[in-house]
Amino acid sequence: MTFDLPRRERMLLVRETVEVYVVQTGQKPDAGQLGRLTDYILHEELSDRNLYKVRHNEYPILSVRQFKTRRKRESSLKLAEERGSDGRNYAPPVPRKRLCFV
Repeated sequence: MTFDLPRRERMLLVRETVEVYVVQTGQKPDAGQLGRLTDYILHEELSDRNLYKVRHNEYPILSVRQFKTRRKRESSLKLAEERGSDGRNYAPPVPRKRLCFV
């Protein structure tokens, strides 16, 4: 399979491949094979290494690596609730447990 074909031709090629597989085996391809075929169709989106893909596209498709990188860079909402724009922690204070020596 070559990636230099236009997307519409790749979609037709994948459809023909699946139809031939069904005729030869009598069953549809498993999920792993179908996943690889859809990755072949979506090659441009998955190979786009633009860091601002999510900002520039209305419905971006992230690769597994891009999704993991995005999750790693995100911070929790709890941090946003407790930190001010000045960087100071405004969370309610938590009292320490005192040790009692008798």
